[in-house]
Amino acid sequence: MKYPAIAVLLMGAGAVQAAVYSLPVVEEQLESTAALHRRSQTPLGPSRSSGSQPIDSRLALLSTLYTTPLTLGTPPQSFTALLTLQRPATLFVPSTACPTCTHGPLYDSTASSTHHPNGSALSLPPPGPWNLPDLTGIVSTDTLRLAAGALEVREFAFMEANTSVARYFGDAFSSVLSLAVGAPGLPGPFEALLDAGTLDAGVVSLALPRDGRPGELLFGGINHTQYTGALTEYKLWPPGTERWQVQLTGMSFVHQNGTPIARKPLRGWAGVLHTALPATALPREFAGAVARAVIDGWGETKCGDVYIPCDRMGEMPVLTIELEGGGELVVGPGEYVRRVEVPWCPHEGELCFPAFGEAGEEDAAKEVWLGPQVLAGVYSVFDWGNRRVQFGVLKE
Repeated sequence: MKYPAIAVLLMGAGAVQAAVYSLPVVEEQLESTAALHRRSQTPLGPSRSSGSQPIDSRLALLSTLYTTPLTLGTPPQSFTALLTLQRPATLFVPSTACPTCTHGPLYDSTASSTHHPNGSALSLPPPGPWNLPDLTGIVSTDTLRLAAGALEVREFAFMEANTSVARYFGDAFSSVLSLAVGAPGLPGPFEALLDAGTLDAGVVSLALPRDGRPGELLFGGINHTQYTGALTEYKLWPPGTERWQVQLTGMSFVHQNGTPIARKPLRGWAGVLHTALPATALPREFAGAVARAVIDGWGETKCGDVYIPCDRMGEMPVLTIELEGGGELVVGPGEYVRRVEVPWCPHEGELCFPAFGEAGEEDAAKEVWLGPQVLAGVYSVFDWGNRRVQFGVLKE
């Protein structure tokens, strides 16, 4: 299938040239699970659940996702896109031609002077590992604008969807901006920019928002003011992979006084980096040990579920992820404990829970999905040209 060549215009310049562009990254709170279930009439549990998750999967749905703004068309039509590191890479937006898309912004091709129809049918898996139907639609091309319009990608191929993720996720997002490269389907924005030679370097850097500090997605460069010390490099693994993942050697859960709770050797396992699911999926046996330690040491039952007293969060253990080459990613309770307002327990106010899940089929595949809890404390550089990921310690 052939699509029009992509032209990239840097606003204010007379010709295409390499550059660096900054996009904001914003935390979005998902709606209550009850409201989502009523709207979708579809179970929303993660599809990679083993069926015996130690942490209630309903709570993960109340956590946060990370989004960035984009526009399509001329004049621009605005959308909020879920930021994801994994497949599908294809950018999609719900269309006015969709008969069931009644929630959130819709792309109107008739209102854009730069729209060009293609008409080829396309089907995509849902963003993130969710148990949802595939998205379907048709291919079109139009002008994509990022970085508040400073970066303009002309004749960008995307999918006009005749189904909407807003049906399941409310107002959190209506599109997806993927940093995946080489994935099936249409090239995503990052891959399109790489192919066009638009960026200063073939990298994209990420600092997730945390504790009131704004998040940033930087195309084409590294913001050295965001981290301290040196960046540590890890090659994508195994060689030839088309996913952002690194090789693990182990994982441990340790009390803050140094007393070990559990350790899992993971040599030969891949750590798949992601931001689309607000939880980290731990290996099954290790997840059980973590859950028992959390529940026995800090758990309180309220409204039929187990929570952590928010004022005791600082006492909780530290998760350490050991990487091939001797490096570590250290995840403290400030990263993995989430504060939420629980709709089925309204009289309790804000409650806290650890955003860990239990891996199901990943155990057989030897994969651990490392979510935003892992990336929240580091500055991440995704370098496709050198097939590597670099991590630095975020400044406080």
